[in-house]
Amino acid sequence: PEGVIIRSANRIDSIKELRFAFFQFKKSNYEEIVVKQYQIVEEKQEEFATNISILIEDDSDYLRYANAAIKDYSDYVFLKLTGDDSYCAEEKVGYPAELDEEYYELFSNQKREWFEHLNYLKLDPQVLQQFELAVSIDRPELYEKYLSSSLEEFMNWHLTNNHLNQHKLFQKKVTRIYIGNEFCHNLFPKDMQLRAILEKAKQEKIKVTVVFTYMRDCYIEQTKKRLQDLYDWGKKNECRIELVINDWGMTRLVENRLEVFQCTLGTLLNKRRKDPRYSYKSGFPEHLSLFAKNQLNVSQFRNYLSKVLHITRYEYESCGYRLEFPTMGNSLHLPYYQTNTSQYCTLYAQCTQLDRGKQSLVTSCPHYCEQFVFAYPKHLKMVGRFNSLFAIDDKILSDVSILEYNLDHGIDRIVIRL
Repeated sequence: PEGVIIRSANRIDSIKELRFAFFQFKKSNYEEIVVKQYQIVEEKQEEFATNISILIEDDSDYLRYANAAIKDYSDYVFLKLTGDDSYCAEEKVGYPAELDEEYYELFSNQKREWFEHLNYLKLDPQVLQQFELAVSIDRPELYEKYLSSSLEEFMNWHLTNNHLNQHKLFQKKVTRIYIGNEFCHNLFPKDMQLRAILEKAKQEKIKVTVVFTYMRDCYIEQTKKRLQDLYDWGKKNECRIELVINDWGMTRLVENRLEVFQCTLGTLLNKRRKDPRYSYKSGFPEHLSLFAKNQLNVSQFRNYLSKVLHITRYEYESCGYRLEFPTMGNSLHLPYYQTNTSQYCTLYAQCTQLDRGKQSLVTSCPHYCEQFVFAYPKHLKMVGRFNSLFAIDDKILSDVSILEYNLDHGIDRIVIRL
């Protein structure tokens, strides 16, 4: 309360003004004050910074705000020491900690309860004409199923397994498939498998989007080979292939092949804050409009993507609140949205080490994710799959006005990710 220590990377010759912004937890905002009476007590040069000790002289506003900040922090530390995260959140923001004890026994039960009751009361058939419908085929079991059946049979099986086969939205015919996984490098199809999927899609006159994830240095050569194979196939068959880019380095690998490749920005690079637990955060409803935008709402950034990196389309996820799309012609993935992804798979660590914290790079994967998921409390509506956490946005599948808003404000493609 008597003063502050300021740490600066470089030495400060003179201080013209002291302005403090104190966070007010209950109001979910900052309040600023200017301190006019102060004294520099000590200036100490350390190895990486300069520490400046400042004494605040008889400033009642500063004293009041500083004491309140210290008390808030002391209360927080006390809560963390006397209980778990749920207890702390319950005391601070009213989080329903008692619900954290309720889990689904099986993921199949979880999906049934999530989806089987979802549908639109009414859906104008004209709405279905406003967008292209695509499906994400993103793991080995789906690659195999698609190759062994027609697209219509595959969709009926896929939607039935997820209790969505009666949903009015999916009465529309799928005309595009997304091949590959945005989140895990071990879930990309094998070379021969990818070629077989491309050939089958061509026969069925289905458009193709190939999805790539992050690219570690050790996978650069492998990625180059896959891109060359895709390029050769596209040239031979005289068709363009859409690529989902989730690593900035990928743009260098495709820049001279744009007569075949068309690039779209993936969700790992189209970053935003999205998590079902945000609804419990202090100030979330009051500042929800700020969540609607991200870097793509900056025209200079979009111009750079288009003119320099040749990225002209963007992949979005429906994530429980309204988004502000900067342009027309975007893709919207639903009903799952990703909240976290790790290059070091937590599920593999749990299955092999019995400790999700003992993670390492998985180069030879037995695909434990075909059998296991991480369970989370029921009320959060989320699940740990592959190397990621996903939550569901069930509102967009129950309220047709949300779908209509998205279609009216920049979405022209819906991607089913189940």
